[in-house]
Amino acid sequence: SKAQDFVDETLLQLESAKRTVEILRDDVATDIDGYNSVSSELEQSRARVDTLATLVSKLKTHVNNNESIHSDQYLVDDRKFENEREILKDGEDPNQIEEEICSLKSEVGRLTSALKIAETKYQEEQIQSTVQIKNAYELMEQIKSESGQKQCELEAELQRKKTDIEELKANLMDKETELQGIMEENDNLNSKLEKSMSSQNEHGLKKELKRLEQCVDELKADMMDKETTLQ
Repeated sequence: SKAQDFVDETLLQLESAKRTVEILRDDVATDIDGYNSVSSELEQSRARVDTLATLVSKLKTHVNNNESIHSDQYLVDDRKFENEREILKDGEDPNQIEEEICSLKSEVGRLTSALKIAETKYQEEQIQSTVQIKNAYELMEQIKSESGQKQCELEAELQRKKTDIEELKANLMDKETELQGIMEENDNLNSKLEKSMSSQNEHGLKKELKRLEQCVDELKADMMDKETTLQ
């Protein structure tokens, strides 16, 4: 019963340690997803800032050269900026683009700060999770070690009990044999006693019979004497 209780308790501790490890792994995976999301958003914002900055520089060059910023022919011919038409809307002012760039730069700064915070938090949680996972694994190994040691102790105790039982059985058999011998000896003594008593009774009866016969003879002799006297 104690061994079974110990095994059940050990299994519960192992299951608890496994669940702790799984939870820590899920937390780390969640943190990594959040970090990757912020990093991806930051890269997209940086790419848009670079694209718009290049476009503004190009437009300013066009204006300085008295070229129309709405010249489709120029944008088509310039393969390097063939995707800029999709970014620059009809009638969009370069100043508005610069404002958007400033806004995006501010957003990039915010995302950069958020990314640094996320990186710091991720590193801290990564260290903490690593330590916790290590502790959980150490706990599992400790539980396994203690369980194995306890199992060895229980097996040794069980073997000792088996040995004790075998010794008790052997002693019991010896006692039963000894008792049987005593009973047989007692029967022999009873038989001898009965024979002895029977022999003594027979001897006593013979002695008593002889005494009675002597008495009868004496009475006969006395009667004969009296008869002789009467005659």
